[in-house]
Amino acid sequence: FYADIPSIGIYSMGLTPNGVPGDSISGDPFENCSDSAHQFMGCDWWIQKLNGEIPEYPGPIIFLGLQLKKEDWLFLETPRPNGFYLDIIELDTTTIAPNGSEIPIAYGGVGQDDLSSYDDGDLGTWDYTTHHSFEVLSALMTIARGAQVIFIDVDKYSKRVDYDAGYKLDSDALVNLILEKVDQYAAKVLFLSIGDIRGIYNTGKFQNVLQKGVYLITSVGNSGTMNPNFPVNRTEFRSIGSVDHEDRKKYLYTVYIDGKPLDIYDWDYYSAKWQFSGTSEYGLHNCPDAPLTLCSSYGANSIAAGTSFVLPGNGVPIYTNTYNEGIHAVYGVGTSYSTPYFAAMILVFLYAYKIGWMSKNPDCPIVYPSPDQIDDWLKTISSQSAWDQKMGWGWFTLNDLYPLAFTKGFVEAPNQSTGGGASGGFYL
Repeated sequence: FYADIPSIGIYSMGLTPNGVPGDSISGDPFENCSDSAHQFMGCDWWIQKLNGEIPEYPGPIIFLGLQLKKEDWLFLETPRPNGFYLDIIELDTTTIAPNGSEIPIAYGGVGQDDLSSYDDGDLGTWDYTTHHSFEVLSALMTIARGAQVIFIDVDKYSKRVDYDAGYKLDSDALVNLILEKVDQYAAKVLFLSIGDIRGIYNTGKFQNVLQKGVYLITSVGNSGTMNPNFPVNRTEFRSIGSVDHEDRKKYLYTVYIDGKPLDIYDWDYYSAKWQFSGTSEYGLHNCPDAPLTLCSSYGANSIAAGTSFVLPGNGVPIYTNTYNEGIHAVYGVGTSYSTPYFAAMILVFLYAYKIGWMSKNPDCPIVYPSPDQIDDWLKTISSQSAWDQKMGWGWFTLNDLYPLAFTKGFVEAPNQSTGGGASGGFYL
């Protein structure tokens, strides 16, 4: 948006601020969470608390993604200071047999993987220009330092005859695989950052995953409108939108009208701290006309099937991979990045809950809270006192989340017995 005001008394020119989507990032904001988006979430506090240690999370996180290139995988697993890496313990995809049937196949293991005998085609890559999953996982590992990941290659579209694109999102095979991995690895968090999928209707199968106590998370989309599509429209999933973490707009110049200064801005760069991404005094932007900001979608006007929470997604540090520049850091835009931040926070919540429980009763098996119970507790530290269609229950920070989860774990754990009865020295 450019104000239609006569250019009378042009006083000065301005500069584009930091955080503009697409801009490359100099330096390394990831190691200590030094970017304003990181600090908005309390990630800098979390990194200081870890002090270089890698948490023993209660199980891996499951990510449903659209392919992962070999080069990106190797980068994600490369150890860097302060634990800024992930351990992809398994990548599940499918291959096509000569008769056209799909054959499940898995790659990877615990620790840094040697992928020298594989190429991108083996790993399910069919579009060599997209690195969306890599970008999403780089946001995840900003908070979930050293976390284990089960990557399930999924097919957002219909199967094509000339390549394999992974598991279909509405298939029994996908849900059965997820249930198998939940049982095998005790996974408690699952997320995907493709939250506006059309043509998928029979998706109640994920209820079986929710009943296992798995916290299911999806991005809400980037259209600036209400998203009625899968998986946002499913009550099994927590839908994550975007909140602006900083004030940002491109200053153009100052004009003087009747002797009074008026600053002129390009509102395509708009970001207003603590506001729903895409909101300005002019209302919601027209997203196609405003490529340098984010217009977050939102869910239905229903607590059960609407937006759950929001976290930064409007100009946040991520890694990408391009033909000309290779792997490099840029400011990304989209609820695709708000979502892995949230998934990482849930993993940290469960870790802190575990630590609180074990500090009181290390011998008693941990009983983890249900997704609904976690939500109820998170509402006590969130920015919204009441639910809102766009903001959901708002946002929270890691420096509030960790002590809350630790305290809840401590309170929920049974007291240790002073005797050595049949229960093994503790109350069940």
